[in-house]
Amino acid sequence: MGAERTNLSRIDVVMPLYNKRDYIEAAIRSVLAQEGLNELIVVDDGSTDGGAERVEYFARGDARIRMLRQPNAGVSAARNRGVRASAADYVAFLDADDLYLPGFLQQIAALAERYPEAALFGTAYRRFSGDAAQALAANDPGRQIDEDRSVPAFFEEWARGSFFFTSSVCVRRRALLELGTLFPEGERLGEDQDVWFRLAERHPVAASTRVLALYRVDVAGSLTASTELQGLLPCYQRLEARLARGDYPAQHVRGARRMLAVNYLNAARCLLRQGKRREAAELAFTRTAASHPSYWLRVALRFLLPGGAT
Repeated sequence: MGAERTNLSRIDVVMPLYNKRDYIEAAIRSVLAQEGLNELIVVDDGSTDGGAERVEYFARGDARIRMLRQPNAGVSAARNRGVRASAADYVAFLDADDLYLPGFLQQIAALAERYPEAALFGTAYRRFSGDAAQALAANDPGRQIDEDRSVPAFFEEWARGSFFFTSSVCVRRRALLELGTLFPEGERLGEDQDVWFRLAERHPVAASTRVLALYRVDVAGSLTASTELQGLLPCYQRLEARLARGDYPAQHVRGARRMLAVNYLNAARCLLRQGKRREAAELAFTRTAASHPSYWLRVALRFLLPGGAT
């Protein structure tokens, strides 16, 4: 199925902005080049580096750009502000240092048309660093095989590795609002996964194997690059609490438990690298972690090495 066969245009893109002056122009251009864009909503989260003024420059020449301003409150608060300001049927997210490749919104529209019951859509992505123009030129989506699919075993697949990320995701806006809590505010990591998990528990997921977004990894001070895990992330703690309630969707119980085990053990490994053996053991030697026996054994053996070597 080709992405060009649909004309769905009610897609807004929400872009949180905080001190990304050097990257915002390329990000905006990659959005404006998309077919099917309804509106780009940039939420300036208290920037102090002149990035917001660059957005205003673009907005004067393109009515599809709307900028909202707020005091610094974090990326989740900025995304939530943008979602609530949108009136579109679907909302996609792009961080201000990432890029869309040509055809991203068309592919999302095609997924929404083919899988109308889904509420969470995503494409594959690729990491990049350096010059945006070179990265775009080196990643030609036109040479890729166009494949899409539903993802009924979302949590089992996610346990093996993420197949999309925040800047390659689009959600059905009504389904997101029905969650009540949108992106949890005040959290530094995993706040996006919290939303994907809760949507996947309630609604089908659809994904494309095409690489149609680029994730920048060379930004100084990036939270994901600079923050070491200090334990199990809140998004997994809340998932575990939902599992314990007894009314968790039966088709996802096995996958969610496996994913929890993987993240218990990943957090344990990280704590071991930091020399926090007691905290690591509190995660590794649990029934939850042991539900993934092969991975558990590999992590458990690290406790026998001096200093818990990686």
